[in-house]
Parts: sequence; C-alpha cells; structure tokens
Amino acid sequence: MDHLPSPTGRRRATAVLTGLASLIAVVATLATPGTAHADHGITTTDNVNMRTGPGTGYPKILTVPRGTSPQYNCWTQGDRVGGVDVWFNVTYGGQTGFITSKYDDSHYAKDSDITGKYGIPHCGDTPPPPPPPPPSGLPNPANYPYASMPCEHAPYSRSGGANYCKNFDWGPKHTESYNDPSEISPYGYAYRNCTDFAAWMMASAGVPASKYKGLGNAKTWGSRAASHGIRNDGSPSVGSVAISTASTYGHVAVVTAVNGSTITVVEYNKHADGALGSRTGSPAQLGFSSFDHF
Repeated sequence: MDHLPSPTGRRRATAVLTGLASLIAVVATLATPGTAHADHGITTTDNVNMRTGPGTGYPKILTVPRGTSPQYNCWTQGDRVGGVDVWFNVTYGGQTGFITSKYDDSHYAKDSDITGKYGIPHCGDTPPPPPPPPPSGLPNPANYPYASMPCEHAPYSRSGGANYCKNFDWGPKHTESYNDPSEISPYGYAYRNCTDFAAWMMASAGVPASKYKGLGNAKTWGSRAASHGIRNDGSPSVGSVAISTASTYGHVAVVTAVNGSTITVVEYNKHADGALGSRTGSPAQLGFSSFDHF
C-alpha cells in the first residue's frame, strides 16, 4: 500500500459536491489568491510512502509522516491512488522522491490548476533537483550507466513492477535464452543487479578490478573477500559494501552514511525491478550481517 494508516483519513475535493453552501465554499477556496505560502501550504494528512517514481510499483525510499510539509519540487501524473493520479516530487529527510497527492490537504478542480494555485511547476517543465551529492570518494548512484538497459526477453521493457524481467536478465540482446553471456556488464556481473551496481560503485571510487570482480553471487561476497585482499567484518563504514546472505543469492548494497547504530545504503534490484533504491536503519533491520571494506 502507499500509506501507513493513521486515525483519520480524508476524501479529495474531486468528490461530487451537493448543496449551495458547499459549492460556494469550494469556489471561494479555488478563487482566493495568495493562499500558497513559501512552503506551498500543503501538508500530509496521513503517513505516506516516498517512492523513486510516481507509482506504487516503484521502490519505497522512506515514509513521510502525517502532518508534514516537505519541500515540494514539482508535480506529475502517475498511478491512480484512490482515484487521484497526481504525484508530487518532494524532498524530505535528505531524500528526494515522489508521494501520491491522495494523502495531503491540497484541493484543485483539475490537475493543471496546481501550478497556478500552489506555485509548484509541472515536472516536465522544471525537472526536480538532483539527489543529494554522495559522500566524498563515492560516485553519484544516479550515474550508474546501465539504469535503462532493457530486459532481454519480450517485450524488452526497461521498467516495470517486481519480477517484470524474467530471471533478472537485462542486457543489449533480444533472446529467450536465460543466463546469456550478453547479460554480463564490463564490471563482471549481470546488468542492473545488486552486484553489478556495487561493483560499478567500487570501480568508480578507484578500486581495482582484481578486487571487485569474481566475488560471485551477493551471498559469497563476504566469504570470498579475503582471497581478494578485502577486509570483511561486522562494522559498517562509508563506502563499504553491506552483505546479506539471506535467500538463494543474497544481496549487497553500498553504505553511504553511518550515524551511530544506523546506516544508509544505496542498492539496485532490492525489489526485483532492476531499479535504484535507498534504505536507512540498523544493519539487522536491513538484513545485513557483514561488510566488505575495499
């Protein structure tokens, strides 16, 4: 779902209005100038998930709490949530992403009224601001060069929900064969998988190929670390690779921040969709048991 339940919800002003008093009130609200403040005057009415794109199929970044007025960057149309197709690109908690307008107190007769009433541009007219710069020494995760590599299997889509690309076979070739050699990137792992993203991050930070290539599935990045001259332990550090040995193949992510017992990681394909995501929590909460220090 795209919000966490709280004691009250709300219904949009798009519902059919009855009664002269209600009609006059709505018209007055829409026509009153100067109601938008510097923060655009919009507040969330429920806990709502911030996602990497304008739809419920995109990975969750964090939860914006009820009663919050995040920085509103622009608006666009996306998946309908409760009949509402507007998604706002916002910045909150140091992260930038999309939240559905279903759970806020904005009111507008039609989508195109949003800019005039609240001063928030359409995302197609003014692009949202870039994500916060990565820590010194790490590349910008958004620059991963294979983010739009299509699925090798028909219909060769570049994006979709969980498991839209069978076997996670992204690559430059059109084939119905699984595990084709064309799926392997120059960094030694399958395109748009967590391991390839982590290898690209390490390579971009100056780590030699002899260290990050040949570590196998994510599950074995810890056990093979010593043979590649990599220290593996239970202490996270910025730039280290977090390792989960859960499931058949495991999962890896790159640590971008450490704050006491809490870490922030960036990762690919966590939700089986070949997309970039970010999470914050303790290593145990995020499912990581060890860290490779390149």
